[in-house]
Amino acid sequence: MAADLPPEVPGGAIVYCAKRRQSEDIAGFLSGKGMTAQHFHAGLSPEIKKTVQQQFIAGELRVIVATNAFGMGIDKPDVRLVIHADIPGSLENYLQEAGRAGRDRRLARCVLLYSPSDVEWQFSLSAHSRLTRREIQGILKALRNLHRKKRMAGEVVATAGEILGEDEDAVFERDSATDDTRVRTAISWLEEAQLLTREENRVQVFPSSLRVYSLAEARQKLAKRELRADYRASLLAIAKALIEANPDEGISTDELVGVSGLTPERVRHAMYDLEALGIANNDTALTAFVHAGVKRASRRRLEEATALENALIEALQEAVPDMQVGETSTLHLRIVNQRLKDSGHAQALPERIWRLLRSISGDGRDEGGGKGSFGLRRRDLETAKVTLQRSWKALAETALRRRTAAQRLLDHLLGCLPSGSRGTDLLTETTLGKLMEALKSDLELKAKVTDAEKLAKLLDRALLWLHEQEVVRLNKGLAVFRPAMSIHLAQEKRGFFNADFTPLQLHYQDQVLQIHVMAEYAQRGLGAMAEALGLAVDYFGLSQEDFLRRWLPNKGEDLARQTTPESWRSIVESLRNPVQQRIVADDREQANVLVLAGPGSGKTRVLVHRIAYLLRVRRANPRSVLALAYNRHAAVQIRRRLAELVGDDARGVLVYTCHGLAMRLVGASFSDRAEPLGDDAFSEVMRQAVALLRGDGLPPEEVDEHRARLLGGFRWILVDEYQDIGPDQYALISALAGRTLANEDDKLSLFAVGDDDQNIYAFAGASVRFIRRFEEDYQAKPVFLTDNYRSTAHVVAAANAAIESSANRMKSQHPIRVDRMRGKAPPGGDWEALDPVAQGRVQVLASPQNPIAQAQAATAELQRLSTLTPDWDWSACAVIAREWKYLAPVRACCEMHRIPAQMGNEQIPNFWRLRETQALCDWLRQREAGIVDLAALRQWLARQSHSPWIELLHEAADELALETGGAGMPAAHCIEWLAEWGREARRRQRGLL
Repeated sequence: MAADLPPEVPGGAIVYCAKRRQSEDIAGFLSGKGMTAQHFHAGLSPEIKKTVQQQFIAGELRVIVATNAFGMGIDKPDVRLVIHADIPGSLENYLQEAGRAGRDRRLARCVLLYSPSDVEWQFSLSAHSRLTRREIQGILKALRNLHRKKRMAGEVVATAGEILGEDEDAVFERDSATDDTRVRTAISWLEEAQLLTREENRVQVFPSSLRVYSLAEARQKLAKRELRADYRASLLAIAKALIEANPDEGISTDELVGVSGLTPERVRHAMYDLEALGIANNDTALTAFVHAGVKRASRRRLEEATALENALIEALQEAVPDMQVGETSTLHLRIVNQRLKDSGHAQALPERIWRLLRSISGDGRDEGGGKGSFGLRRRDLETAKVTLQRSWKALAETALRRRTAAQRLLDHLLGCLPSGSRGTDLLTETTLGKLMEALKSDLELKAKVTDAEKLAKLLDRALLWLHEQEVVRLNKGLAVFRPAMSIHLAQEKRGFFNADFTPLQLHYQDQVLQIHVMAEYAQRGLGAMAEALGLAVDYFGLSQEDFLRRWLPNKGEDLARQTTPESWRSIVESLRNPVQQRIVADDREQANVLVLAGPGSGKTRVLVHRIAYLLRVRRANPRSVLALAYNRHAAVQIRRRLAELVGDDARGVLVYTCHGLAMRLVGASFSDRAEPLGDDAFSEVMRQAVALLRGDGLPPEEVDEHRARLLGGFRWILVDEYQDIGPDQYALISALAGRTLANEDDKLSLFAVGDDDQNIYAFAGASVRFIRRFEEDYQAKPVFLTDNYRSTAHVVAAANAAIESSANRMKSQHPIRVDRMRGKAPPGGDWEALDPVAQGRVQVLASPQNPIAQAQAATAELQRLSTLTPDWDWSACAVIAREWKYLAPVRACCEMHRIPAQMGNEQIPNFWRLRETQALCDWLRQREAGIVDLAALRQWLARQSHSPWIELLHEAADELALETGGAGMPAAHCIEWLAEWGREARRRQRGLL
């Protein structure tokens, strides 16, 4: 870059990136190298974007690093260099962006940096902004839910966020940067299908609110007050508009924004000022839905929210009492939630805690520099970074003031109902002026907030807080604060069908093709730039059919996929088994699948490849995919395999044990217990999670919404080792999938793999009967995987013979067989040539019927085999018996012949009571406020005295590193992880034969 922008040559450079964070990082790197560089993306405020653009055009900035949000309407003739750090989504975009170089007709350069992984990111980025038919149908369903609740004779007034709140299936990704646009796009397509009509909402202000008779009188009153000239002109413009408005139709707040030149927020406060000046009453209409005379009445909801918020602030301050303004700490939601539950707040849930935290973070943004009480950033589903931006005392006082105001506003809203009203979603009507009078009637509050503008802002904040905590639901009044729409639903109750979706689907297919073409351009350019230029010329000059025939022949199937051919090969074709490929590449929109897999048939591999297919080919939102494993070790293996297969695309996929998921749902944490609780405590957590998912104790009208919040957007559930689930796990999976729900659209897709012929965890309550019930429970015919990739033909034949007589087998007509690739291999494998006696066959050794003689025979056979190969490994050998008493002689024989041996029933002490474990937890507690670096953890372990239990902790650290990808985790979460890991380690040992 320095060569293209020497100091003596005027001009600048543009670097285009696909990701916002990347633009910030590159700009920072260039600034560190002494270049005047700044980043630019859609997440910046309009003021900052305008400043950066002006500085770049004026030459004050040499380099601007931007997403494709930059460039439209920018005409800088002396751009000497355009670099694309990632490939764009189409040739059109690339040539348009590259065309910003050298507009002064002097020498300029364009550079495209290319990596095949960029193509996958473009597919992901493109899919991120798309709508599926199911998503559009979900918005239609959400609107109908709102209409049912609000009973507005066909009309629904709502913001995009409120519509998403009614999206029971949670099919929209929660992304504040794109959700509003995507909701409005969905509504446009519903309007195209004639399922609704839409107009922007009109919050009305009527001329009857005027307290002056002429514009001259208004001007006189304004002249008596010290006001900025521009603001005085804006107030006069609003007064003029009110005077000239039709007395029957009034004027909308949107129109007042236009005539005054103020923002919607400033117009809202201008109405308060006009009332204070005696020019107009603030009769801005506001309606809301409240609940009265029922179990979950608005007053009760406010009491619960108040008590929970108070306890939350106290708990946070108690956890970090010395935290100063500007300092940041890590908050573990489950641990805070558990502490609140322990202190008597049974209704606490992580989702509610997060909602309260977000509300606190919004307190006081209009005071003291525009900062909220907290700076809040979600680190992951379990943790958040919290920056204190107001002293604990000021934070608590600000929250109390807001809650006091909320109480007065709720009293007023409930007072607007007819006497004796009872029910949920009761419509109440008022004005902002009347609400302001309600606040002023509280003398203590009025004494604390003397400034009229601050009191108006407090009204706004308190009213929105009531809405955020679901104490009330703002209706038309919500448009006073946020852009809302008035939607009229058609009487026809049909859905959004495939025929309605076809035009949009064709557009998306064209986007997929454009990315493939862009990738081909880049690959051709790596070989010969002339070829790439020829491709670009033909792309714009030929018909699509002729272009594809010339430049991308015989690639029809590849071009229709939202992934690269290389990715398709690694996810699907690499399986080399038609049955596995069909299972993985199942494109049904909603289907339950049971894969009955024999031993060594690659069932976990199929599950991992299925997840990869959903991510890379179906482009499912990673947060919509949930994988459940039987224990933490298996969960770690799934994460590791998935990361190896699709890299960063795997981020966001949730891989849990059933117990881990249940703890997350209910917000349970055992990290501060003196020792971990037993199996009964974990079973209780599972039962609580199932009750939550079912909505036990909630009014019927709230159950669906409650379930949707808990699921948080899950659409696909994949369960490994389904034959090993017990009653608790079965109930949890059933509740997650929505097995008993009446509406098929409300159910999640369940994919389970297992083997009904093996069930080694019966001691822990697991039962094979649940896998046998899958077809009845989920209306799914099983798919069979019977190719064995691990055992020799002799072993497979013996296993089939042994299991054949077992009753009620699901695979009785599907015997296990050696995979096709080894079909011509010797039936005994390598041992067929190594062992002249058995030749790789399964042997039955003749022996007297007593334990000592059998032990001697088994030991002698192992010794004989050990002499036949130089690669013998005693740790790969096992002796299995029906009862432990038969194995004591085996161990004695091994010791006699100096063969290393260990009994499977040699239990380790209680993991939590080990001195080494306690020392580690003490070390972790000292770091409770921060993230535990795994390198530091290994260094601590290395400094400890050697013992078998330290080796056990090393093993735990290895699994922890795999689970987190080496990123570390909050210390409190780490303690909790170790507790469950130790519990599982003991259970695995108890299960050894």
